[in-house]
Amino acid sequence: MIKLLTEHSSLEEWLTAADYIAKEYYGGHFTMLAFTFNYKFAFGTITDREEINELDPYDNLKYAIMNAVTRHNTNKKEVNNNFKPFKK
Repeated sequence: MIKLLTEHSSLEEWLTAADYIAKEYYGGHFTMLAFTFNYKFAFGTITDREEINELDPYDNLKYAIMNAVTRHNTNKKEVNNNFKPFKK
């Protein structure tokens, strides 16, 4: 059964959704980065500094994951890392 997630869903619920998407569409890979003042999250394996710099920073890990999941669900063929449906 698929649960509809909202901004009020827990970090664990969003991470579970991200894990499912990663396994189904990205070979099981996602990248979660924590910096001094922000977080970044993307599906796939991000290793290049230029790719990391292109990711949007979020003050909250939950919002970083929410946006990646939302982007994926909005357009499963091409993930747009600039789409920001939730506040940072």
